[in-house]
Amino acid sequence: MPEVSSTVYGPRGITNSTSKFLHKRQTDSQVVKENLSTRKFQNQESIAIEDSVKEILPIWLKPCKDTLTVLEFQGFTLMKNLDNFLSACNNLQNLILTNVTLLGSELENSRMKLILKKRSLLNLKQIAINGEGQLSVHELNVIDNLNQNYETSVVKALFTHRAKKKGRKSQKESRLIGSNVLINFLIKNSSSLKTLEIGRNPMDLYDDTVDVATISKIQLENFTGKGKGFRRILSAQFLLKSVSLIITEQDQDLFSTLIRNCSETVRRVELAQKYTKTLKTDQKVPKGMIQGRLINCQKLPRSLKKIIFHCDGFEKEQNDQFIRALPSFLQLESLCISCSTNNSLLPFTPNFQCIQRLLALPKIREILFLGCKVEQIEQIRTHIESRYSLSFTAISANNCAFRK
Repeated sequence: MPEVSSTVYGPRGITNSTSKFLHKRQTDSQVVKENLSTRKFQNQESIAIEDSVKEILPIWLKPCKDTLTVLEFQGFTLMKNLDNFLSACNNLQNLILTNVTLLGSELENSRMKLILKKRSLLNLKQIAINGEGQLSVHELNVIDNLNQNYETSVVKALFTHRAKKKGRKSQKESRLIGSNVLINFLIKNSSSLKTLEIGRNPMDLYDDTVDVATISKIQLENFTGKGKGFRRILSAQFLLKSVSLIITEQDQDLFSTLIRNCSETVRRVELAQKYTKTLKTDQKVPKGMIQGRLINCQKLPRSLKKIIFHCDGFEKEQNDQFIRALPSFLQLESLCISCSTNNSLLPFTPNFQCIQRLLALPKIREILFLGCKVEQIEQIRTHIESRYSLSFTAISANNCAFRK
């Protein structure tokens, strides 16, 4: 078997690096339009192509057809090049699109439909679509093409991360090719899809035309994103293990439903609830506006291993109820609470009793309070020094961190 090489082609010469796919771009062989004519695709595991406005011939790809696992297109992309790579590289596992604008004579019709040879992508496991805001018509066309012309039966994860365009105006969002392209892709891959990570804002799934029974076929294990635009799919989840959710006050019911439905499987919860407007220290909340406060934290499933809260603050009753409930979180390994300092709500207030109860939990390994109001600091410090050997300890009036 030939040795696998990893080479970066660019104007500054050649370097070597290792190949590893992450949610965001991480490829080790780069081709830009200036050096496209001197390309050498020799056993690469990963390739990133920037502004591929000239055709990459299929014959050029033969040396890497069995080794290429990570492929990224950045910027202007000749659709035929995407076709050639997907057709030639049978072992492709990760496809990344970063601010892609498709080019080609076939794109002149109103739907800019891709015309690709139908085949199977039996190893494609992860897709990342990096850009700004809603998916562009170009990105939707790539997904639509995968829906109609390819078998993608093992896709496990779809990521949409924010990536600013370099010196280009943002593409206007478009639903020209149909509002249900993305939801159709999720449904098509529902048997294998486990992770959906939405980092672009605003973004909407546009699943209002799909019936509940069909949406329920999509059972994820990991979700990251905002509640807005994804309410129906989140309300239908029953197997989530990890939830990272940004919600508004109006979405409290969504979070409650989600946690109740997944109470037997969920192990990690990260919840961010922020006030939409930053206030000065002495400024009152305008009438009709609601700050990002967390409620009913004591009702979270006791099976959780990790809890992360980002919020404007707690009401005292909610603060005390959560502290009283801490001894029952016997599986908890990590607790992180971060509060804003620019609001009229009280920050989370960990006192001696809170720290004592947390450190007594059998599996706790990490405690982190940021922007909180730490009480009884000296009593906490004395208690820790006399009973525990921690690898890291930091206590101040606003922050508190312990690590076993």
